[in-house]
Amino acid sequence: MYRVLIVDDEPIIRSGLTHFIDWKQHGCEIVGQAGDGLMAKEQVALLHPDIVITDIRMSGLDGLELTEFLYVHYPYVKIIMLTGYADFSYAQSAIRFGVVDFLLKPTTNEQVIQAIGKAAELLDRERQAKGQFTLIQEKFFQDMIYGILTDLPTILGKGKEYKIDISSFSLVLFEINPLKDEGNRLPLKTIENIIKTSFQPYDGYSFPIGREKVGVVISAEREQTAGICLELIQSAESLFSLRMRAGISDRHHVLTEIHSAYQEALSAMALGSEEDNDVAIFRSDMIDQEESYQRSALVFCERIVALLEEDQLEVALQEIYSCFEIKKIFQRSVEKYKLVAIKLYLELWNHSQPSVNVIHDKIIMCDTVPQVAEALTEYIRKTVSATRIQDGNALISKSLEFIQNNYHQELSLQSIADAVYLNSSYLSKLFHKETGETVTEAITKIRMKKAMDLLTESEIKTHEIASKVGFDNPAYFSHIFKKRFGLTPKEYRASKR
Repeated sequence: MYRVLIVDDEPIIRSGLTHFIDWKQHGCEIVGQAGDGLMAKEQVALLHPDIVITDIRMSGLDGLELTEFLYVHYPYVKIIMLTGYADFSYAQSAIRFGVVDFLLKPTTNEQVIQAIGKAAELLDRERQAKGQFTLIQEKFFQDMIYGILTDLPTILGKGKEYKIDISSFSLVLFEINPLKDEGNRLPLKTIENIIKTSFQPYDGYSFPIGREKVGVVISAEREQTAGICLELIQSAESLFSLRMRAGISDRHHVLTEIHSAYQEALSAMALGSEEDNDVAIFRSDMIDQEESYQRSALVFCERIVALLEEDQLEVALQEIYSCFEIKKIFQRSVEKYKLVAIKLYLELWNHSQPSVNVIHDKIIMCDTVPQVAEALTEYIRKTVSATRIQDGNALISKSLEFIQNNYHQELSLQSIADAVYLNSSYLSKLFHKETGETVTEAITKIRMKKAMDLLTESEIKTHEIASKVGFDNPAYFSHIFKKRFGLTPKEYRASKR
Protein backbone atom coordinates (compact mmCIF):
# COMPACT_ATOMS: atom_id res chain seq x y z
CA MET A 1 0.00 0.00 0.00
CA TYR A 2 1.34 3.44 -0.92
CA ARG A 3 0.68 6.17 1.63
CA VAL A 4 -1.03 9.32 0.29
CA LEU A 5 -1.21 12.78 1.87
CA ILE A 6 -3.73 15.33 0.53
CA VAL A 7 -2.89 19.04 0.82
CA ASP A 8 -5.50 21.66 -0.11
CA ASP A 9 -6.93 24.72 1.63
CA GLU A 10 -10.47 23.81 0.55
CA PRO A 11 -12.04 21.22 2.89
CA ILE A 12 -14.51 20.10 0.24
CA ILE A 13 -11.69 19.15 -2.13
CA ARG A 14 -9.80 17.28 0.61
CA SER A 15 -12.99 15.44 1.54
CA GLY A 16 -13.85 14.64 -2.07
CA LEU A 17 -10.44 13.22 -2.87
CA THR A 18 -10.49 11.19 0.33
CA HIS A 19 -13.97 9.67 0.08
CA PHE A 20 -14.89 9.45 -3.62
CA ILE A 21 -11.99 7.30 -4.79
CA ASP A 22 -11.52 3.65 -3.81
CA TRP A 23 -7.88 4.09 -2.83
CA LYS A 24 -7.44 0.53 -1.63
CA GLN A 25 -8.38 -0.78 -5.06
CA HIS A 26 -5.50 1.22 -6.52
CA GLY A 27 -2.96 0.07 -3.95
CA CYS A 28 -3.05 3.23 -1.81
CA GLU A 29 -4.32 4.52 1.52
CA ILE A 30 -4.98 8.07 2.69
CA VAL A 31 -2.80 8.64 5.75
CA GLY A 32 -3.61 12.30 6.35
CA GLN A 33 -4.82 15.71 5.19
CA ALA A 34 -3.40 19.20 5.51
CA GLY A 35 -5.00 22.60 4.90
CA ASP A 36 -1.79 24.41 3.94
CA GLY A 37 1.87 23.83 3.16
CA LEU A 38 3.10 24.50 6.70
CA MET A 39 0.77 21.88 8.13
CA ALA A 40 1.82 19.53 5.32
CA LYS A 41 5.48 19.80 6.36
CA GLU A 42 4.56 18.60 9.85
CA GLN A 43 2.35 15.81 8.49
CA VAL A 44 5.08 14.57 6.15
CA ALA A 45 7.55 14.37 9.05
CA LEU A 46 4.99 12.50 11.18
CA LEU A 47 3.32 10.24 8.59
CA HIS A 48 6.03 9.62 5.95
CA PRO A 49 3.76 9.49 2.86
CA ASP A 50 4.90 8.04 -0.47
CA ILE A 51 2.70 10.36 -2.55
CA VAL A 52 1.58 13.96 -1.89
CA ILE A 53 -1.34 15.51 -3.80
CA THR A 54 -1.12 19.30 -3.32
CA ASP A 55 -2.87 22.43 -4.46
CA ILE A 56 -0.59 25.17 -5.77
CA ARG A 57 -2.26 28.27 -4.27
CA MET A 58 -2.35 28.17 -0.45
CA SER A 59 -1.60 30.62 2.32
CA GLY A 60 1.50 30.33 4.50
CA LEU A 61 3.47 27.97 2.30
CA ASP A 62 2.14 27.42 -1.22
CA GLY A 63 2.31 24.24 -3.26
CA LEU A 64 5.41 25.25 -5.19
CA GLU A 65 7.35 26.00 -1.99
CA LEU A 66 6.13 22.76 -0.47
CA THR A 67 7.28 20.89 -3.58
CA GLU A 68 10.75 22.41 -3.31
CA PHE A 69 10.90 21.48 0.39
CA LEU A 70 9.93 17.87 -0.36
CA TYR A 71 12.44 17.68 -3.20
CA VAL A 72 15.26 18.67 -0.82
CA HIS A 73 14.24 16.83 2.35
CA TYR A 74 12.10 13.90 1.13
CA PRO A 75 13.28 13.20 -2.43
CA TYR A 76 11.55 9.80 -2.54
CA VAL A 77 8.08 11.40 -2.21
CA LYS A 78 6.13 11.61 -5.48
CA ILE A 79 4.13 14.80 -5.99
CA ILE A 80 0.92 15.40 -7.92
CA MET A 81 -0.01 19.08 -8.26
CA LEU A 82 -3.54 20.53 -8.52
CA THR A 83 -3.73 23.83 -10.33
CA GLY A 84 -6.18 26.30 -11.84
CA TYR A 85 -5.86 27.40 -15.46
CA ALA A 86 -4.31 30.75 -14.50
CA ASP A 87 -1.62 29.01 -12.44
CA PHE A 88 -0.66 26.41 -15.02
CA SER A 89 2.44 28.10 -16.41
CA TYR A 90 3.54 28.92 -12.85
CA ALA A 91 3.02 25.32 -11.80
CA GLN A 92 5.15 24.01 -14.63
CA SER A 93 8.19 25.57 -12.97
CA ALA A 94 7.80 22.80 -10.38
CA ILE A 95 8.89 20.24 -12.98
CA ARG A 96 12.47 20.76 -11.87
CA PHE A 97 11.39 19.50 -8.43
CA GLY A 98 10.18 16.19 -9.80
CA VAL A 99 6.41 16.68 -9.94
CA VAL A 100 4.91 13.51 -11.42
CA ASP A 101 1.78 15.07 -12.91
CA PHE A 102 -0.29 18.29 -13.06
CA LEU A 103 -4.06 18.12 -12.76
CA LEU A 104 -6.14 21.07 -13.92
CA LYS A 105 -9.04 21.95 -11.62
CA PRO A 106 -11.78 20.84 -11.62
CA THR A 107 -10.34 17.37 -12.03
CA THR A 108 -12.06 14.00 -12.35
CA ASN A 109 -11.57 10.81 -10.36
CA GLU A 110 -10.22 9.14 -13.50
CA GLN A 111 -7.52 11.81 -13.89
CA VAL A 112 -6.50 11.47 -10.25
CA ILE A 113 -6.34 7.67 -10.56
CA GLN A 114 -4.24 7.96 -13.70
CA ALA A 115 -1.80 10.31 -11.96
CA ILE A 116 -1.62 7.99 -8.94
CA GLY A 117 -0.83 5.15 -11.34
CA LYS A 118 2.13 7.12 -12.71
CA ALA A 119 3.44 7.83 -9.21
CA ALA A 120 2.97 4.20 -8.13
CA GLU A 121 4.82 2.96 -11.21
CA LEU A 122 7.79 5.20 -10.40
CA LEU A 123 7.78 4.04 -6.78
CA ASP A 124 7.64 0.40 -7.89
CA ARG A 125 10.66 0.81 -10.15
CA GLU A 126 12.64 2.62 -7.47
CA ARG A 127 11.87 -0.01 -4.84
CA GLN A 128 12.90 -2.81 -7.15
CA ALA A 129 16.13 -1.01 -8.03
CA LYS A 130 17.04 -0.65 -4.34
CA GLY A 131 16.37 -4.24 -3.46
CA GLN A 132 13.24 -3.20 -1.64
CA PHE A 133 12.09 -6.75 -1.20
CA THR A 134 14.98 -7.41 1.19
CA LEU A 135 14.18 -4.20 3.03
CA ILE A 136 10.54 -5.26 3.33
CA GLN A 137 11.61 -8.60 4.81
CA GLU A 138 13.87 -6.81 7.29
CA LYS A 139 11.08 -4.40 8.26
CA PHE A 140 8.75 -7.38 8.74
CA PHE A 141 11.11 -8.94 11.29
CA GLN A 142 11.77 -5.57 12.98
CA ASP A 143 8.03 -4.96 13.40
CA MET A 144 7.64 -8.39 14.98
CA ILE A 145 10.54 -8.14 17.44
CA TYR A 146 9.33 -4.73 18.64
CA GLY A 147 5.73 -5.90 19.08
CA ILE A 148 4.31 -3.62 16.38
CA LEU A 149 3.07 -6.61 14.38
CA THR A 150 1.33 -9.19 16.61
CA ASP A 151 -1.78 -10.46 14.79
CA LEU A 152 -1.28 -14.12 13.77
CA PRO A 153 -3.30 -14.08 10.49
CA THR A 154 -1.50 -10.90 9.39
CA ILE A 155 1.91 -12.31 10.26
CA LEU A 156 1.23 -15.61 8.47
CA GLY A 157 -0.12 -13.75 5.43
CA LYS A 158 2.83 -11.39 5.23
CA GLY A 159 5.26 -14.23 5.91
CA LYS A 160 3.92 -16.06 2.88
CA GLU A 161 3.93 -12.88 0.78
CA TYR A 162 7.53 -12.09 1.78
CA LYS A 163 8.62 -15.70 1.24
CA ILE A 164 9.52 -16.33 4.89
CA ASP A 165 9.56 -20.13 5.17
CA ILE A 166 10.37 -21.13 8.74
CA SER A 167 8.43 -23.16 11.31
CA SER A 168 10.77 -23.91 14.24
CA PHE A 169 13.45 -21.34 15.08
CA SER A 170 15.73 -19.58 17.51
CA LEU A 171 16.63 -15.92 17.35
CA VAL A 172 20.30 -14.97 17.51
CA LEU A 173 21.20 -11.41 18.48
CA PHE A 174 24.65 -10.10 17.62
CA GLU A 175 26.15 -6.95 19.12
CA ILE A 176 29.05 -5.51 17.14
CA ASN A 177 31.72 -3.10 18.38
CA PRO A 178 35.14 -2.22 16.93
CA LEU A 179 38.10 -3.26 19.08
CA LYS A 180 39.39 0.30 18.72
CA ASP A 181 37.94 3.51 17.35
CA GLU A 182 38.88 3.05 13.72
CA GLY A 183 37.84 5.54 11.08
CA ASN A 184 37.56 2.78 8.48
CA ARG A 185 35.27 0.49 10.48
CA LEU A 186 33.01 -1.73 8.42
CA PRO A 187 29.44 -0.50 7.79
CA LEU A 188 26.73 -2.46 9.60
CA LYS A 189 25.31 -3.63 6.26
CA THR A 190 28.66 -5.22 5.35
CA ILE A 191 28.81 -6.96 8.73
CA GLU A 192 25.22 -8.12 8.28
CA ASN A 193 26.16 -9.63 4.91
CA ILE A 194 29.04 -11.50 6.55
CA ILE A 195 26.67 -12.85 9.20
CA LYS A 196 24.08 -13.72 6.56
CA THR A 197 26.70 -15.68 4.57
CA SER A 198 27.69 -17.66 7.67
CA PHE A 199 24.09 -18.74 8.30
CA GLN A 200 23.05 -19.17 4.65
CA PRO A 201 23.39 -22.99 4.64
CA TYR A 202 20.91 -23.09 7.54
CA ASP A 203 18.17 -20.94 5.92
CA GLY A 204 18.69 -18.01 8.27
CA TYR A 205 17.03 -14.61 7.89
CA SER A 206 19.08 -11.62 9.05
CA PHE A 207 18.06 -8.03 9.73
CA PRO A 208 19.71 -4.94 11.27
CA ILE A 209 18.60 -3.65 14.69
CA GLY A 210 19.68 -0.10 15.41
CA ARG A 211 23.29 0.90 14.75
CA GLU A 212 25.27 -1.99 16.22
CA LYS A 213 23.07 -5.08 16.32
CA VAL A 214 22.01 -7.74 13.86
CA GLY A 215 19.30 -10.33 14.40
CA VAL A 216 19.18 -13.76 12.76
CA VAL A 217 16.19 -16.11 12.77
CA ILE A 218 17.50 -19.63 12.18
CA SER A 219 16.04 -23.14 12.17
CA ALA A 220 19.25 -24.96 13.26
CA GLU A 221 19.47 -26.49 16.73
CA ARG A 222 20.70 -24.09 19.41
CA GLU A 223 23.95 -25.95 20.16
CA GLN A 224 24.81 -25.99 16.45
CA THR A 225 23.87 -22.31 16.24
CA ALA A 226 26.17 -21.52 19.17
CA GLY A 227 29.06 -23.22 17.36
CA ILE A 228 28.46 -21.14 14.23
CA CYS A 229 28.30 -17.98 16.34
CA LEU A 230 31.59 -18.75 18.09
CA GLU A 231 33.41 -19.37 14.80
CA LEU A 232 31.96 -16.15 13.37
CA ILE A 233 32.95 -14.09 16.43
CA GLN A 234 36.52 -15.40 16.32
CA SER A 235 36.82 -14.67 12.59
CA ALA A 236 35.39 -11.17 13.03
CA GLU A 237 37.98 -10.37 15.66
CA SER A 238 40.98 -11.69 13.72
CA LEU A 239 39.99 -10.50 10.25
CA PHE A 240 38.08 -7.27 10.86
CA SER A 241 39.12 -6.16 14.38
CA LEU A 242 35.51 -6.45 15.54
CA ARG A 243 34.35 -7.37 19.02
CA MET A 244 31.12 -9.35 18.75
CA ARG A 245 28.85 -10.98 21.31
CA ALA A 246 25.80 -13.17 20.72
CA GLY A 247 22.68 -14.12 22.66
CA ILE A 248 20.54 -17.07 21.56
CA SER A 249 16.86 -17.40 22.44
CA ASP A 250 14.93 -20.49 23.43
CA ARG A 251 13.36 -22.63 20.70
CA HIS A 252 10.05 -21.31 19.26
CA HIS A 253 7.51 -22.70 16.81
CA VAL A 254 5.24 -19.81 15.74
CA LEU A 255 6.32 -16.58 14.04
CA THR A 256 4.29 -14.51 16.50
CA GLU A 257 6.76 -15.62 19.22
CA ILE A 258 9.63 -13.68 17.64
CA HIS A 259 8.93 -10.78 20.02
CA SER A 260 9.46 -13.11 23.00
CA ALA A 261 12.49 -14.70 21.34
CA TYR A 262 14.09 -11.27 20.95
CA GLN A 263 13.65 -10.50 24.64
CA GLU A 264 15.17 -13.88 25.54
CA ALA A 265 18.18 -13.20 23.29
CA LEU A 266 18.65 -9.81 24.98
CA SER A 267 18.60 -11.45 28.42
CA ALA A 268 21.04 -14.14 27.32
CA MET A 269 23.41 -11.53 25.89
CA ALA A 270 23.26 -9.44 29.08
CA LEU A 271 24.05 -12.49 31.22
CA GLY A 272 26.85 -13.49 28.85
CA SER A 273 28.39 -10.06 29.30
CA GLU A 274 28.35 -10.46 33.10
CA GLU A 275 29.91 -13.92 32.85
CA ASP A 276 32.35 -12.87 30.10
CA ASN A 277 30.91 -15.34 27.56
CA ASP A 278 30.94 -14.38 23.88
CA VAL A 279 27.99 -16.69 23.15
CA ALA A 280 25.17 -17.13 25.68
CA ILE A 281 22.07 -19.31 25.38
CA PHE A 282 18.80 -18.43 27.10
CA ARG A 283 18.22 -20.79 30.04
CA SER A 284 15.12 -21.82 31.93
CA ASP A 285 16.39 -20.10 35.10
CA MET A 286 16.06 -16.76 33.29
CA ILE A 287 12.29 -17.15 32.90
CA ASP A 288 11.42 -15.69 36.33
CA GLN A 289 13.55 -12.65 35.58
CA GLU A 290 11.80 -12.16 32.22
CA GLU A 291 8.36 -12.43 33.84
CA SER A 292 9.39 -9.87 36.47
CA TYR A 293 10.51 -7.49 33.74
CA GLN A 294 7.22 -7.95 31.89
CA ARG A 295 5.23 -7.14 35.05
CA SER A 296 7.31 -4.02 35.75
CA ALA A 297 6.95 -2.82 32.16
CA LEU A 298 3.17 -3.40 32.27
CA VAL A 299 2.76 -1.44 35.52
CA PHE A 300 4.80 1.43 34.08
CA CYS A 301 2.77 1.55 30.86
CA GLU A 302 -0.54 1.43 32.75
CA ARG A 303 0.60 4.33 34.93
CA ILE A 304 1.52 6.53 31.94
CA VAL A 305 -1.70 5.65 30.10
CA ALA A 306 -3.74 6.58 33.18
CA LEU A 307 -1.98 9.96 33.52
CA LEU A 308 -2.55 10.85 29.87
CA GLU A 309 -6.20 9.79 30.06
CA GLU A 310 -6.50 12.27 32.95
CA ASP A 311 -4.96 14.92 30.67
CA GLN A 312 -1.82 15.16 32.82
CA LEU A 313 0.65 15.32 29.93
CA GLU A 314 3.53 17.02 31.74
CA VAL A 315 3.27 14.71 34.78
CA ALA A 316 3.35 11.69 32.45
CA LEU A 317 6.38 12.98 30.54
CA GLN A 318 8.24 13.72 33.78
CA GLU A 319 7.47 10.21 35.04
CA ILE A 320 8.94 8.74 31.84
CA TYR A 321 12.11 10.79 32.28
CA SER A 322 12.41 9.84 35.94
CA CYS A 323 11.83 6.14 35.35
CA PHE A 324 14.30 5.96 32.48
CA GLU A 325 16.89 8.12 34.26
CA ILE A 326 17.20 5.87 37.31
CA LYS A 327 16.56 2.71 35.24
CA LYS A 328 13.65 1.86 37.48
CA ILE A 329 12.29 -1.06 35.45
CA PHE A 330 15.56 -2.97 35.06
CA GLN A 331 19.25 -2.19 35.04
CA ARG A 332 21.02 -3.69 32.13
CA SER A 333 19.88 -3.17 28.57
CA VAL A 334 19.04 -0.09 26.52
CA GLU A 335 17.30 -2.51 24.15
CA LYS A 336 14.81 -3.41 26.87
CA TYR A 337 13.94 0.27 27.23
CA LYS A 338 13.39 0.49 23.49
CA LEU A 339 10.86 -2.32 23.79
CA VAL A 340 9.11 -0.54 26.69
CA ALA A 341 9.00 2.74 24.72
CA ILE A 342 7.38 1.13 21.68
CA LYS A 343 5.01 -0.93 23.85
CA LEU A 344 3.87 2.24 25.61
CA TYR A 345 3.28 4.07 22.35
CA LEU A 346 1.25 1.12 21.05
CA GLU A 347 -0.81 1.12 24.25
CA LEU A 348 -1.55 4.82 23.84
CA TRP A 349 -2.35 4.80 20.16
CA ASN A 350 -3.80 2.11 17.98
CA HIS A 351 -1.41 -0.26 16.12
CA SER A 352 -2.74 1.17 12.88
CA GLN A 353 -1.61 4.68 13.79
CA PRO A 354 0.81 5.61 10.97
CA SER A 355 3.24 7.35 13.33
CA VAL A 356 4.02 4.06 15.11
CA ASN A 357 6.44 3.16 12.32
CA VAL A 358 8.04 6.60 12.58
CA ILE A 359 8.75 6.35 16.31
CA HIS A 360 9.94 2.77 15.81
CA ASP A 361 12.55 3.95 13.30
CA LYS A 362 13.61 6.76 15.63
CA ILE A 363 13.87 4.65 18.76
CA ILE A 364 15.83 1.74 17.31
CA MET A 365 18.61 4.19 16.36
CA CYS A 366 19.03 5.40 19.96
CA ASP A 367 22.28 4.42 21.68
CA THR A 368 21.44 5.33 25.30
CA VAL A 369 18.47 5.15 27.67
CA PRO A 370 18.21 9.00 27.88
CA GLN A 371 18.00 9.13 24.06
CA VAL A 372 15.14 6.61 24.16
CA ALA A 373 13.34 8.76 26.77
CA GLU A 374 13.85 11.88 24.65
CA ALA A 375 12.50 10.25 21.48
CA LEU A 376 9.50 8.76 23.28
CA THR A 377 8.48 11.95 25.10
CA GLU A 378 8.92 14.04 21.95
CA TYR A 379 6.55 11.83 19.96
CA ILE A 380 4.03 11.57 22.78
CA ARG A 381 3.96 15.36 23.05
CA LYS A 382 3.55 15.73 19.27
CA THR A 383 0.83 13.10 19.01
CA VAL A 384 -1.14 14.44 21.98
CA SER A 385 -0.93 17.95 20.52
CA ALA A 386 -2.04 16.74 17.09
CA THR A 387 -4.96 14.85 18.64
CA ARG A 388 -6.05 17.88 20.63
CA ILE A 389 -6.21 20.13 17.57
CA GLN A 390 -8.18 17.63 15.54
CA ASP A 391 -11.77 18.58 15.00
CA GLY A 392 -13.69 16.64 17.65
CA ASN A 393 -16.85 16.80 15.57
CA ALA A 394 -15.08 15.12 12.67
CA LEU A 395 -13.97 12.24 14.88
CA ILE A 396 -17.46 11.84 16.29
CA SER A 397 -18.90 11.93 12.76
CA LYS A 398 -16.56 9.12 11.73
CA SER A 399 -17.57 7.13 14.81
CA LEU A 400 -21.28 7.60 14.12
CA GLU A 401 -20.78 6.71 10.47
CA PHE A 402 -19.06 3.48 11.55
CA ILE A 403 -21.99 2.67 13.87
CA GLN A 404 -24.52 3.43 11.10
CA ASN A 405 -22.71 1.05 8.75
CA ASN A 406 -22.22 -1.73 11.30
CA TYR A 407 -25.18 -1.52 13.73
CA HIS A 408 -26.34 -5.01 12.68
CA GLN A 409 -23.04 -6.53 13.88
CA GLU A 410 -21.49 -6.87 17.31
CA LEU A 411 -20.19 -3.44 18.30
CA SER A 412 -18.06 -2.26 21.20
CA LEU A 413 -16.27 0.88 22.26
CA GLN A 414 -12.96 -0.80 21.36
CA SER A 415 -14.05 -1.81 17.84
CA ILE A 416 -15.21 1.75 17.12
CA ALA A 417 -12.00 3.21 18.59
CA ASP A 418 -9.98 0.89 16.37
CA ALA A 419 -11.94 2.05 13.32
CA VAL A 420 -11.11 5.72 13.97
CA TYR A 421 -7.56 5.07 15.26
CA LEU A 422 -8.10 6.37 18.79
CA ASN A 423 -7.48 5.12 22.30
CA SER A 424 -10.82 3.74 23.56
CA SER A 425 -10.78 5.78 26.78
CA TYR A 426 -10.09 8.98 24.89
CA LEU A 427 -12.89 8.26 22.42
CA SER A 428 -15.32 7.57 25.29
CA LYS A 429 -14.61 10.91 26.93
CA LEU A 430 -14.60 12.84 23.64
CA PHE A 431 -17.87 11.23 22.52
CA HIS A 432 -19.64 12.13 25.74
CA LYS A 433 -18.23 15.65 25.66
CA GLU A 434 -19.34 16.28 22.05
CA THR A 435 -22.72 14.48 22.09
CA GLY A 436 -23.82 14.38 25.72
CA GLU A 437 -24.36 10.62 25.52
CA THR A 438 -22.24 7.50 25.83
CA VAL A 439 -21.13 5.36 22.88
CA THR A 440 -23.42 2.57 24.11
CA GLU A 441 -26.38 4.95 24.17
CA ALA A 442 -25.59 6.06 20.60
CA ILE A 443 -25.42 2.46 19.39
CA THR A 444 -28.78 1.69 21.06
CA LYS A 445 -30.41 4.83 19.62
CA ILE A 446 -29.36 3.93 16.06
CA ARG A 447 -30.46 0.32 16.47
CA MET A 448 -33.86 1.35 17.86
CA LYS A 449 -34.39 3.77 14.95
CA LYS A 450 -33.65 0.99 12.47
CA ALA A 451 -36.01 -1.34 14.37
CA MET A 452 -38.80 1.26 14.24
CA ASP A 453 -38.36 1.58 10.47
CA LEU A 454 -38.52 -2.18 9.98
CA LEU A 455 -41.58 -2.53 12.22
CA THR A 456 -43.37 0.20 10.29
CA GLU A 457 -42.34 -0.64 6.73
CA SER A 458 -42.15 -4.45 6.70
CA GLU A 459 -43.85 -7.62 7.88
CA ILE A 460 -40.65 -9.15 9.23
CA LYS A 461 -41.14 -11.00 12.51
CA THR A 462 -39.92 -9.38 15.70
CA HIS A 463 -37.18 -11.93 16.41
CA GLU A 464 -35.82 -11.45 12.88
CA ILE A 465 -35.82 -7.67 13.34
CA ALA A 466 -33.89 -8.13 16.58
CA SER A 467 -31.20 -10.03 14.70
CA LYS A 468 -31.10 -7.48 11.87
CA VAL A 469 -30.40 -4.61 14.26
CA GLY A 470 -27.67 -6.37 16.22
CA PHE A 471 -29.46 -8.16 19.09
CA ASP A 472 -28.78 -11.86 19.62
CA ASN A 473 -31.53 -12.16 22.25
CA PRO A 474 -35.07 -11.23 21.02
CA ALA A 475 -36.37 -10.96 24.60
CA TYR A 476 -33.66 -8.47 25.50
CA PHE A 477 -34.41 -6.54 22.31
CA SER A 478 -38.09 -6.30 23.28
CA HIS A 479 -37.13 -5.22 26.81
CA ILE A 480 -34.90 -2.38 25.53
CA PHE A 481 -37.51 -1.33 22.96
CA LYS A 482 -40.28 -1.08 25.56
CA LYS A 483 -38.03 0.70 28.02
CA ARG A 484 -37.24 3.30 25.37
CA PHE A 485 -40.67 3.80 23.76
CA GLY A 486 -43.16 2.51 26.36
CA LEU A 487 -44.49 -0.09 23.91
CA THR A 488 -43.41 -3.59 22.96
CA PRO A 489 -42.36 -4.03 19.31
CA LYS A 490 -45.71 -5.71 18.54
CA GLU A 491 -47.65 -2.91 20.20
CA TYR A 492 -45.65 -0.30 18.31
CA ARG A 493 -46.31 -2.04 14.98
CA ALA A 494 -50.04 -2.25 15.76
CA SER A 495 -50.16 1.47 16.61
CA LYS A 496 -48.80 2.33 13.16
CA ARG A 497 -51.39 0.32 11.22
